[in-house]
Amino acid sequence: MVKWDVIVVGAGAAGCLAAECTARKGLKTLIIERKPMERIGQKTCGDAVGIHHFKRLNLDTPKGEELADIMEGIMVHSPDDQTVFKIASKEYSGFVVDRREFGQRLLRYALDRGAELYDSSNVRDVVVTDDAVKLKYRRNGKLEEVTTSVVIDASGMNGIVRKKLASLIGVSPTAHISDLEICYREIVKVKEPIPDKFGHIYLNQELSPGGYIWIFNHGENVINVGLGIQMSKKINPKEIYDKFIIKKFDILKNREVIHGGGGVVAVRRPFEYLAWNRVMFAGDAAYTVNPIHGGGIGSSMLSGRLSGETAVEAFEKEDFSINTLWSYPIKYMKEYGSKQVGLDIFRLFLQTCTNDELNHGMRQKLIKEEDVLRASLTGEVKLNITDKATRVLRGLGHLKLLLKLGRTAKYMKEAKKLCANFPKDPSRLHSWLSELNKLYVEYKSNL
Repeated sequence: MVKWDVIVVGAGAAGCLAAECTARKGLKTLIIERKPMERIGQKTCGDAVGIHHFKRLNLDTPKGEELADIMEGIMVHSPDDQTVFKIASKEYSGFVVDRREFGQRLLRYALDRGAELYDSSNVRDVVVTDDAVKLKYRRNGKLEEVTTSVVIDASGMNGIVRKKLASLIGVSPTAHISDLEICYREIVKVKEPIPDKFGHIYLNQELSPGGYIWIFNHGENVINVGLGIQMSKKINPKEIYDKFIIKKFDILKNREVIHGGGGVVAVRRPFEYLAWNRVMFAGDAAYTVNPIHGGGIGSSMLSGRLSGETAVEAFEKEDFSINTLWSYPIKYMKEYGSKQVGLDIFRLFLQTCTNDELNHGMRQKLIKEEDVLRASLTGEVKLNITDKATRVLRGLGHLKLLLKLGRTAKYMKEAKKLCANFPKDPSRLHSWLSELNKLYVEYKSNL
């Protein structure tokens, strides 16, 4: 049986950054990936990633074939198309990438550092013991077994390792259906591209309940267009796309489809246990997607880097228990997870708004561009006394919406305070989660 220092399951953005980190430090690193090597990087999504992620991780920004387009910010359109919020900040400026080319670059980083790849391989079983982690995988029709000191699950939203160990850890193997978005997206050639360098998001609770429609430039006369729908609504996004979305936007007339496909993404707070004995979870397997705009490339890369660095620390200490690996969730919660929790509460607020409320709220500035921007940057919405009074006067016809926004701001603030006290000791996680879950229950009951 072959023994590895670190095994990373999944060669997406998180897995490649984790493997690059551990291999660079001289650890014997294996990546197990279900796709063939030439398809690594291919994924159905919006393909946008903020420039600040590249600066934080000290990575070269996209160029050449992997750079599809530049994005200067986001335009958010009300359901009646009468109000548009222009949101331009470091959080929303960046790049639209060719996912395959970008993914292949990240893979090269890991392989060039010495990591080894088993592609076209499917993990079948995971067993954690005091001495090692044993993984069984199928490759070329044969069932093989390997062992490792540490495994990093970066296998995507399905979370192969997470599902196998859920009963041991004491968590649900999957996200709740109300926290999932089912999406359909096309890359299409059009006669004329969007006339600006902004990504366009369209809110509409009838066409995309619990989610939104997006249109991003994706190169010369090519756009990325799709929609996400809250999975609990049990609506097929492909059917909505074919019946309504194509007719709604003139830019889609006489389109030439280059690629079409669907997927499911978890839009919620981070996974409860980012680390366990000899195991860490990163990327979509750890639910690191932004709950508001659904972007996950940057946060996946961050979680991959942090989990890889933590694996290196574990080898230096010769301790692979949860006590050592716990530095990973502490770092992730400080850098991104805390904001994710606040955004998750803001997501719940938006998903309960009707089209009428969204139209009125955006038109009368009950919900303001600054609210969306501040929430995206800090995970918090702040309403001072003067601001509250002004909004009351504007919102006399929609006091219910204004009160709902006020409660949302309150609970986002409480969530931020709670996340600031994320436990330094894993033995305190259970009581901390109880407080967080209680906050969620109270908020939902008041929506």
